[in-house]
Parts: sequence; structure tokens; C-alpha cells
Amino acid sequence: LRHFGEKKAIEKLVYHAKKNTPQLGSLAVYCLAASRYSAAHQALLEILKNEPPKSRIQIVKILASYPRPIWSETIYSFVKDPNSGVGIEALRALSVIGHPKLVDVLEDSLKKGNSTVKQEAYRQLAMRTDNRSERIAMDYTLKLMEKSPPTSQMYALIRRTKDPRTIPLLL
Repeated sequence: LRHFGEKKAIEKLVYHAKKNTPQLGSLAVYCLAASRYSAAHQALLEILKNEPPKSRIQIVKILASYPRPIWSETIYSFVKDPNSGVGIEALRALSVIGHPKLVDVLEDSLKKGNSTVKQEAYRQLAMRTDNRSERIAMDYTLKLMEKSPPTSQMYALIRRTKDPRTIPLLL
């Protein structure tokens, strides 16, 4: 049904997405996300607003598989969700989809998030190649290296940036 934009087809997908049948519901969400019709996307966003956190995690994962700018604001609102599973998935999805405040969100997550959120924010920042992301990731790396040896992810960032501030800590 994802190839049909008629109201009846979208209503049927919404019905199955809300029904809580694991396989069929997940397939319906995939179909809504993959659809080329904006009505399907709007319907999926409405479903997402009213879902419990466990379902949100799955839906956000699916949205990241079909990146569209329409998802970014809704996913951005889930980044601060106290349920860390939703927050982590929202960070991953935003990194794929993009958002004007993505680097700000990642930086804030490094400062204020719990340990798993911090790890995911660091991972996302370390993979990015823009100057600001590299600077934030490197500053965080230096702070961590003062207390413990670098991880493989830190080594990869150090090799890529060749920041001379790491030399004393590595020695």
C-alpha cells in the first residue's frame, strides 16, 4: 500500500500501525515512511506523537532508514526524552536525517546526557568532519584521556585530526 496515496490506503496502513501486531504494525510503519506521498508522512508523524516510548524507539529507527527533512523537527523533540533509548535513537536518526542544530544537540548531550547518551553523542561527533564537530570531539577526547587511556574510536579521531595536544597525553 505504500505506493498508493489515496486516503483509504493510508488509513489502512495507519490502522495496522496502531493495532500493535508486531510484524504487521512494523511493516505498516515502514510503508508509511517509505511512501512518496506527504499524506502518509503526516499520518506517520501523528502516530509517532501518541506512541509510548518503546514504540517510539522502533519508529525512530525506521525513520532513520528513510531520511526526510519532514522527520527532523519531530525527532529533534525526542532527543531530550528522559527515556534514554528514545534519546539515543533520536541522536542517531538526526545524524542521518540532518538538522540545523545537530551539532548543538550533540555538544549539549556530551555535557548533560547520561553515559550512554554521551557515548552516542561522542561517536556521532567523532565521525563528522566539519571543524566544529572535530573540535568538540577532540576537546572531549583530551578530557577523557586525562583519566584513562584512549579507546579505538579516540585513536581514529586523533589519527584523522593529528591534534598536537594529544602527544603529551599519549606519551
